[in-house]
Amino acid sequence: MKLQFKRKLDFVVGNFLVAINLIAAKMLGFLLRRNHKIDKEPSSIVFIKMLGLGSVFLASNAILAVKKKYPKAKFILIAGSGIKPGLEPIGLFDEILEIRDTGFTILLKDSISVFFRIWKMKKVWVADLEVYSKLTTVFSLWTCAINRFGFILNPVRFRINMNTHNVYFNQFVNVEENYIRLAETMGAKVTENFYLEKYLPSGRTGEINYPYIAINNTCSDLSLERKCPDKLLSAICKWILQNTSYKLVFTGAPVDREKIFQFINAHFSNAEMPRIKNIAGELAFEKYYDFLYHECAAMLTIDSAPLHIAKKLSVPTLSLWGPTNPVNLSRSDKRNFVYYLAKDCSPCVHHTETLPCGGDNICMKDMDKEIITSQFSKLLDNIK
Repeated sequence: MKLQFKRKLDFVVGNFLVAINLIAAKMLGFLLRRNHKIDKEPSSIVFIKMLGLGSVFLASNAILAVKKKYPKAKFILIAGSGIKPGLEPIGLFDEILEIRDTGFTILLKDSISVFFRIWKMKKVWVADLEVYSKLTTVFSLWTCAINRFGFILNPVRFRINMNTHNVYFNQFVNVEENYIRLAETMGAKVTENFYLEKYLPSGRTGEINYPYIAINNTCSDLSLERKCPDKLLSAICKWILQNTSYKLVFTGAPVDREKIFQFINAHFSNAEMPRIKNIAGELAFEKYYDFLYHECAAMLTIDSAPLHIAKKLSVPTLSLWGPTNPVNLSRSDKRNFVYYLAKDCSPCVHHTETLPCGGDNICMKDMDKEIITSQFSKLLDNIK
């Protein structure tokens, strides 16, 4: 199913189910009077995240804190087929239950199967990491978990009566702060950063000598306006080839592979080709993580999942931001630079369905190549 259809399904079916279940939830809550205190340790904690691989990486510090708080609990993730492969190697979850979204019938079948798995468990907590979804809220309710945690903001105010514990999702702070508050509501305190066990920061020695600079200009259909214009991207890439000894490696999903080849063939000469590689859709996620960690000195990227993956792998990044604000989704430091024009109409993604530019993303098109290459040069100076 395409993203737009999934969103329509969530709106139409989700609103219908919310209307029915809201009444039932209120009545059962009044009649059953269940104890929703968090003083008793759960035997299983189920997280729900159907879309958004990068969001799970952003939430990883908070999830780690909950794991430290409840070491005996089994950690389970319910995930869409699009993000499950990327989360299997990271080691945060004991089990990942996949709900395939290739068709409505398959989605329904997988959902029922997951329900039966959860209903057999005792002392279950559920944490819904989706921010806007109506269907995942209903799904969480139907698990009958003793405690159900989730985010609340105006578009999903109905969650007040469907979750047992709600956390205000503040759209004007870094999203990691919201995940931290969710962990605190679950009784945990975030005190350390999560890193993939095989990819600790200490293992990136001599990274200045790694052969590649990773280039990511791919993102989901949620907002293609995040992408860097081809003309600007090719100019930056040519600067790297002309001013450094690094090779370029383009990353992405299988669906991006052919478009990346078209971009390479259209913008680079035969003399430049030997220093350019396209690995989009070529590597399984664990091999992709290995490649970034062991072969890439840095990454030039837009706002999408590969940015958050690279940061968790301790790969230095320069990220370009247009219709989204880095204050909300990324933290900058001497190894992670951001470039953001802060146009009057930005940020727009996540705040409005109709983009003020009508898709003419001047927030990306007006970026200055000289500023970007200058920042990238400074980033490379910070690499050991």
